[in-house]
This record gives sequence, C-alpha cells and structure tokens, in this order.
Amino acid sequence: AVQILSTGKPTEVSVIGTPQNTSSFGLALDAQLEVSGFVVAPESTTVSANVTGRVTGISVGLGDLVQAGQAVATLDDRQAKIELNTFETNLKSQLSLREVRLEDLALAQASSGRAKRLLEEQLISDEAYEQVISQVIIKKIAAIQLEQSIDELKNGILQTQLYLDDLIIRSPFNGIVTAMSANVGEIISPASAGGTFTRSGICTITDLSSLEFHFDVNERFLPQVVNSDSISVSFTSQPDLLVEAKIKQIAPITDSQTGTVIVITEPVEQVPTINPGATVTGVFTKKLDHLNDAPKAILIPNSAVHILDGKTYVFVEVNGVARRRLVDARQKANDDYLLTDLPQRLTVISWSASPLTDGQDIIIKR
Repeated sequence: AVQILSTGKPTEVSVIGTPQNTSSFGLALDAQLEVSGFVVAPESTTVSANVTGRVTGISVGLGDLVQAGQAVATLDDRQAKIELNTFETNLKSQLSLREVRLEDLALAQASSGRAKRLLEEQLISDEAYEQVISQVIIKKIAAIQLEQSIDELKNGILQTQLYLDDLIIRSPFNGIVTAMSANVGEIISPASAGGTFTRSGICTITDLSSLEFHFDVNERFLPQVVNSDSISVSFTSQPDLLVEAKIKQIAPITDSQTGTVIVITEPVEQVPTINPGATVTGVFTKKLDHLNDAPKAILIPNSAVHILDGKTYVFVEVNGVARRRLVDARQKANDDYLLTDLPQRLTVISWSASPLTDGQDIIIKR
C-alpha cells in the first residue's frame, strides 16, 4: 500500500490493546484434549472351587460387600464327612491296637533275655532260643507295620480335612459381588468349559478400591497426553463428580484398525463407588504460558473493521501513526468482530473522528 503522510492536525482515535482474556470469547486458556473412555476394575475375578461338586448353599448376593476369606458358597460335603469319620474311627482302633502290640513286644523282649541266660547255662537248646528270638522279630515287624498304618490314617484325615475346606468357597480379597454365576443344586467344576451344564464359578467379585480409567487416544495426540499437567475425569452417570487422575500406563501397542493407543489412568485419591464399565470423559490439560503460548485475541466493534477486495483490515497505532494491517476476523452474533492469532501485542484503533489512511498521524483520546 502507498503511504500517505498526513500534514494536518492529528486525527483523534480510540484504541483497544491486545491480547485480551480469551476465556470471555469462549477460547481455551490452556491446551486441552477431551477423550471418552470407561471405568475398569483390574482386581476382578470369578470365584470358583478347587474341586468338582454340587452347590448346597450360597451366602452372598449381587451387590454384597465381602471380606477376604469370607465364605461365599458351600459344596456337598456328605461323602467327605463319612470318609473323615471312617478315618478317625480306624485311627482310634489302631492306636488302641498299638498299645497291645507294644506290650506284647516288651514281653517278648523280656522272654528273649531270660532265654539267653538259660542258653548260656545250657538249660535250653539253641533251637528253643531261636524260636524265642523269631517271636521278638515278628512282633517288631508287626509294630512297625502298625505305625505305618497309623501314619497313613493320619495323612488320610489331613487330606480329607483339606478337601472339606475346599468345599467351602471363599472370597480371595475384599470387594463387591458384581455377578452371580451359579445357583444351589448346580454342579461347578474348575475344569468345566462353556457349552455344558456344569458351571465354572459361583460369582464375580470386584475390588472397587483399585479402579482405573481407560481411554482410546489417537496416536497423533499422544505427545499432548504425555505432556499434560493435569487430568480431570467426569462421569456420565454422576455429572457433578469430578476426579483428578494421573497416568498409570500407556499401552505399548497401537491398534492398526483405529490408530489409537490405550491410555490407562488412575485416580489420585480414592473415589466414591463407581460401577466398572461406566463411561467417562477425560480432559488432559497442558498449562500454557499465556503471554507467549496462549492465543492472542481482541474483540472490536464493527466500525473498526475495514473490508477491501474481500480481505479484512484494521488500523493499529504505531508510534502515533495509523497503520493498516491484514487480520483474521470472525463476526459474532452481536455484529462485533473477534480477531484471533494476532502475531504480537497490538493497539487496534476502534474509533476515529474521521476516516483514516495508512500513515496518518493520530492522537489517542484519553
């Protein structure tokens, strides 16, 4: 443009300085990335039994809180109790028999001592002495076999007691029952597979104290996620609840179909009870240096905007002179214009006492 130097009295003008607070125009003061996700409970398990059996009782229901080690169900234990009773009865009998055998062995050993003295005095034959010794050996062997039988019965009792304990199905950790899988009368087995009438578990227990938030983030936005200063999570089911979170892990693989990466976050503090699977919205925020990084914007009246050949211009004050500048302007509903992405701090002329030209002397109205 050709500069036209003014020779008359400076034109009186009003000005607006930049940058302004862009939040009043609906522009973000910080760099934010909003991503949808869902709640995940990593500590969740289907509680099953170590053995196959028929369910005779269930002591929990959907939504019940359970403690680690608490019984949630029992299996049929009638046969196991019969076996335990048989082992215990046999053990009592064998222990009584052991007392008799030990007394017989003691008498046989005493007889062998007398027989030895008689043999030395040649009062009995060698054959008679050997018969006495053979009786001692037989009674020793019988005592040893009896002790082995007693040990087997004790082991049988221990195994049966462990089996009976396995028939009581317990919770592995503190949590809440989130699903029921079996009913009284059904058979469950740790080896059962889908498609049969045999269940593989009693219920599903979830630890709600270790919730995570999983977000599918496009790989293009990963740097913004990694460099975020804060993460806030809101819940569709509880709009008033806002939780501060932190990044726990970023999946080391990208989905080839969607080009997204799973970002796992966890709450900074324990949150109220939230159902696993609930939808959430995560906002990853990066604090900006507002003087250098934040978008510079200015709201000016319609009268300050000049359109020439389809391009938008404004006049700015530079050292007491009006200068015409090409700008990017968006007209708002009230006919004012919003100028954004201004390259530097500018003083825009919002009003002038007379039409302006590029290079005209001006004076700012105070």
